[in-house]
Amino acid sequence: GFDLFTTPPMRRWTLIADILWNDLSTSQHEEIQAAFDPLIENFFTIYDEGHWALFNGNNWTPVLVNGALYWGVTYYYEDERAPELVQRALQTLWLHRDFYRADGTYEEGLSYASVSFDALLEINHMVQRVFGEPLESVYWSDMVATAEWSLDFMAPDGLLVDFGDSWAKRGWYNFTPLSMMLINEGDFDDPAELDPCLVQRFFSNKYYYHGMTDPFRTNPQLLRDWYEVVDA
Repeated sequence: GFDLFTTPPMRRWTLIADILWNDLSTSQHEEIQAAFDPLIENFFTIYDEGHWALFNGNNWTPVLVNGALYWGVTYYYEDERAPELVQRALQTLWLHRDFYRADGTYEEGLSYASVSFDALLEINHMVQRVFGEPLESVYWSDMVATAEWSLDFMAPDGLLVDFGDSWAKRGWYNFTPLSMMLINEGDFDDPAELDPCLVQRFFSNKYYYHGMTDPFRTNPQLLRDWYEVVDA
């Protein structure tokens, strides 16, 4: 099938194929592609069937699209199915658009907001680098409000409020709220105007290096002097 567990191997093996492209033998390329083929065909199947896994519009949609796009952009000029897959994948993301509400809340709750946003961030980086355009199906301008809403879930005892699809976890195990604050930053020459109080609230409950263990998923915009930001 093509489900939530498909994205990690798609990410890993497309990166291996892309980075080592000229070093892999023909048989190695064929072996990797043979492993991808049933997954890609399954994606087209669930699209053609209008399967809920993709068309429900909830956090599954960006996660599945993320996995599909790793293959689509890697093989865009190598496989005639890739451009069609990219088009279909990006088209379905519009179903997820209104899960982010104008008041900054996310329809499925805090935990799934992280699942959704982290996938959207990866997708946005991919399409910007490959096609030169950001995703238009996401309300990026509202993300700072969603970051504030996320930070409000952190109680004074350092535990997230156990409400809805949010659990009493200790501290932030990712950089999602901080990345939301940075999302409208065009490039490093035009830095975002960050609220020092919001940044301090985030780092007051951020422990260790969780969220930076995978160099291919770490947001480069996080590279800055955060002490200077908080002291501003």
